Parts: sequence; C-alpha cells; structure tokens
Amino acid sequence: MVLGVEKQQNIENLVMKACAENNCRLYHMEWHNHCLKVYVDKDQKNIQLSECEQISKRIQIFLMAVGLSRQIELEVSSPGLERKLIQPWHFSSVIGKAITFQYIPKTDDKKSFSGCLTQVNDRGITLDNNKYFDFEFIKGAHLVFHY
Repeated sequence: MVLGVEKQQNIENLVMKACAENNCRLYHMEWHNHCLKVYVDKDQKNIQLSECEQISKRIQIFLMAVGLSRQIELEVSSPGLERKLIQPWHFSSVIGKAITFQYIPKTDDKKSFSGCLTQVNDRGITLDNNKYFDFEFIKGAHLVFHY
C-alpha cells in the first residue's frame, strides 16, 4: 500500500498522541505493505499488554475516521528485549548495556561489532573498548539480552 507522505505523517502524529495519552512513547514505526507495526515503550518500565491494546484501539478509531481501517493491518507491541536501535535516543537509553551491530563504512568493508555501550553523542557511539562509530555507518544495531 502506498500512502502519501502527508497521510503517513498524520498517522504518525496520531500514534504519538495515542502513546502520550497512555503515558508511553512511540519507539518506532514500520510499514510493511498493508501492515503498520507500531512499537511503544515506557521510560524505565515494561509496557503492559493492556497499554498496547488501548493504543491499538485509539489508532483503529483514527484509521476508521479517515477510511483506512480496512486497508491497514495494525500491530502494536513493545520493541522487545533485543530491540532495534535506530535513533540516537534509542542508543542513549541503553548506555551501559551490551549491543551488537554491523559497521559499513564507505569502503564497504562490513564488520560486526559487539560490546558495552559507554557513550553516545549526536554523531555516534563509543563502546567499552573506546572505539568510536559514526551513526552514518551503523546498520542493524540491537540490544543484546543476556539470560
């Protein structure tokens, strides 16, 4: 399904509002064909299934109002224990924890890195080995959950 940028932005704004109404935050949104996947989170707390349900209901009401409820399949969940790290604030929220990612600089020499995240700034991250990585070349980053 192809939605215009304006319509997608309107849906994202509604999702953020629905999250705020439930004392949560939008972690990430993904569009896959006819499916909108919404990942919601809370500061320092686990998101509850009931909160995901409330956010889902609120988003469905909006989708019905704009005539998209039958065209879009909606999934609302937490980002999970091994959550994707995409935005700089995602990385900032897991300082001190283990992460893993692919690093693909302009030389196309792809390498995998793992380690404890020690610092984040607006341009990149530093791991516990004091190695610095620019966000521009970080791909597929996620939190590593240790059992």
